Amino acid sequence: MDEGRVPKASLHQEDNAIASLVQLERSASSQEIANALGELAHKLRAPQNRELSRALAVWVRRLVLRRFAPEGEIMEFEDLPEAHHMISERVESWTQQWLQQGKLEAEADMLRRLLTRRFGPLSAEVSAQINAASAQQIEAWFDRSVDASDLVQVFSSH
Repeated sequence: MDEGRVPKASLHQEDNAIASLVQLERSASSQEIANALGELAHKLRAPQNRELSRALAVWVRRLVLRRFAPEGEIMEFEDLPEAHHMISERVESWTQQWLQQGKLEAEADMLRRLLTRRFGPLSAEVSAQINAASAQQIEAWFDRSVDASDLVQVFSSH
């Protein structure tokens, strides 16, 4: 099935589990995944869908969540209702982690730009050191880079 050709209007049909699967696959955020999982779990709540719910939960865990769950956070769940519950609980913490990671990456980029403008192209070692640094360390290097006469002064520990 070509998911890209499914009209958005058809994705909100009351009893159409396939539409919910397409919605789940198109999800662009963890909140959208949680919402689509809730709809899908509701549509497949009948006892005869228990095995299908378990199989889809495995699919969600192995494929869909890889786009959103922080690296190393592997959730175990048995079926779609449990998946929906667990993901809904984590949406806010994931969002906070992404925001913090984005802020750290932006600060590292700004430090690289400043250092490059002041001292020329950065070596791979310096870039790796910045990539591995904490937010506090990046801030300290940024502050030192304003007055430093060379990279050695920026990265010195005093």
